[in-house]
Amino acid sequence: MIRGQEILKRLGLPQFQASTLLSGSWTQTIAAQLYLQQPALENRQTHWIELEDGDQIAVLEYRKSEEARAVAVLVHGLNGSFESDCIQRMSKLLIDEGFCVYAMNMRNIGPGKGLSKGIYHGGRGQDVIQTLNWAKENWPGLPLFGIGYSLGGNLMLSACAGQNYTPSPFY
Repeated sequence: MIRGQEILKRLGLPQFQASTLLSGSWTQTIAAQLYLQQPALENRQTHWIELEDGDQIAVLEYRKSEEARAVAVLVHGLNGSFESDCIQRMSKLLIDEGFCVYAMNMRNIGPGKGLSKGIYHGGRGQDVIQTLNWAKENWPGLPLFGIGYSLGGNLMLSACAGQNYTPSPFY
């Protein structure tokens, strides 16, 4: 198993260093909500993924160029969307590092509203698996990362932990 610090080294990314003024996790959370604005992200493209049961979800793609050094799939939390502040800020950071970013909306959220018979919930890990596999097919051979916030983190973990998803080796 490859550990987080090892992955950062392999990709040439710096280790996170919190500001001395914002050293605590609560302080960082509150400051991000009060002071940070959503970045203006360009070059976005909407994709539609048809799920196994026929429902559809919207996935936004962000990237700077035709090349990418890695791929990340981001999943929002409860009552969020791919327009959520945390998704937008993380997308900007990853794009600036040369990633191709796919921000996944859960069922019946945003532009996908009305395209699914079902609703999203904590048992929809299969939706994340399909999105991860779709991203891997679009960028074969590149490292693939999954990032989820709140409910999206739960879905990402359940998808990777035991629902017949075998992540490819990073290198």
